[in-house]
Amino acid sequence: MKYLLVCLVGGTLILVYLKSVPVHVDKPDCEKTRVVVKCIEDPSDVMTDGLESVQTIVPPNDRSGVPALCHDRIHPIKTENRHLSKVERIKNDLCINNYREEIKKGWKQFQYSNREPKHHNHHKYLTSESVVIEVGGNKGDDASALRELYRPYMYIVLEPMKLVFLKLKERFIGTKNVILYNFGLGALNGIFYVNIEGEEGEFTSLYRSSSVKGTCSLRIVNATSFFLLLGVGCYEVELLILNCGGCEFDVIESLLASNLINFFRHVHFVSHSSLESVPDSVERYCRIQQMLLRTHRPTYQFRFVTETWQRKDIILK
Repeated sequence: MKYLLVCLVGGTLILVYLKSVPVHVDKPDCEKTRVVVKCIEDPSDVMTDGLESVQTIVPPNDRSGVPALCHDRIHPIKTENRHLSKVERIKNDLCINNYREEIKKGWKQFQYSNREPKHHNHHKYLTSESVVIEVGGNKGDDASALRELYRPYMYIVLEPMKLVFLKLKERFIGTKNVILYNFGLGALNGIFYVNIEGEEGEFTSLYRSSSVKGTCSLRIVNATSFFLLLGVGCYEVELLILNCGGCEFDVIESLLASNLINFFRHVHFVSHSSLESVPDSVERYCRIQQMLLRTHRPTYQFRFVTETWQRKDIILK
């Protein structure tokens, strides 16, 4: 049986869906009940497109542009460059055909590598002038670790799950150089309804079949529109982190469709090619590999698992 709890938080009406879950104990005639939060909804969300609150960032090391001109610096790639070359197609097909072997190899290497603290130590290029954007902030562990290690100028976190987002706000309350947005990125704008996955919503994904067609809303906004509103094009993003349960395909493809990809010095993403609701995930992953190689090089890579790409003009240290 589901219950609806209505409460007022900071002037905002919050709807909390609850579910009673029986917990078995030793005594056969005794039953205890625990309450599990299923999802949190803000009715006012449907009245906005999600982008109204986006703030334009002007880093301290680049004041050459103004927001109105940033859009003019971004243009689609030429028609002939939208297709893979003959050599790229050969490598693309090889990647697709070797998928099962490669993902098994990637996971094995990742498990035996020095995973802790995950990829954090790989980003030593971050400085006090760096802008970092993380899509899929989850509990904020990556944001907390990278801020502690490198003290970047601005750290922007996107988290579409309201339940998780509110906990992020609590964790970073009073932190001036952390900006939080309660939406995710994709190819299109929209509100989608999913089921909560994980005790705190941390495994919820728009692209997980067990998550879709639920009662909890996720707002997704167009990736290109978001980056342009941030002012990307007037400055470079030092690091883009994508750990968003499948959105990495839409986001990277959007970047590759224009010269916007050139304004991201490093791109780190976790691949979710095994999610059943991501269409043509293996083919898209392999194509992304070939397209990214035109502008970036992999510096940390476990294929089909997780990887970091660095723009080619940056001198390796």
